[in-house]
Amino acid sequence: MVGFIVGFLFFGFVSALGGVWQARTNPKTLNPKVFLPVILAVLSLLGGFATRRYDVNRLREEFQKLTAAQINSLELARGGQTFTVTNSVRIASVLHPLQSLKLIPGHHSSPTNPVTLRFQIGEGRYSYEIGKDSEQPSEFWVHWQGPAPAEGSAIEIGRFKSPDYEKLVNEVMLNAK
Repeated sequence: MVGFIVGFLFFGFVSALGGVWQARTNPKTLNPKVFLPVILAVLSLLGGFATRRYDVNRLREEFQKLTAAQINSLELARGGQTFTVTNSVRIASVLHPLQSLKLIPGHHSSPTNPVTLRFQIGEGRYSYEIGKDSEQPSEFWVHWQGPAPAEGSAIEIGRFKSPDYEKLVNEVMLNAK
């Protein structure tokens, strides 16, 4: 989708340059057809932003509706190590703080020390990455990685605040079973 939008914007930009050149060389023959791609490019860009916003909201709402009862096994992965949690109380303790997930405006920081959560519900596979904010120690970023995570495919679906979430995850990983 992003490639299509960028290509369309490039086409619109080149067409606009042609229209501007035509208007400079012969101002009486301004062809409105030349500016149509620019209008379409702007509309497609706005449509892309609206679609992205809708997708992020849908993914966040889907994530917030998860319950520990739906998940039989939760994998936590960090630094090449994977821990499997099957205890429903521990699964609930990992998921509960995530229910307060919301969009928080950026503040020029980035996620650090990420932990990956993987689980399956029915035929659906889920993968999320949770990282601690580099500036605010009680803020965590949540990225949806899709059913088959690929480099650069993660989408930030929100952030949450919890002063002791990292400690909680570390304890669950140590006591995984």
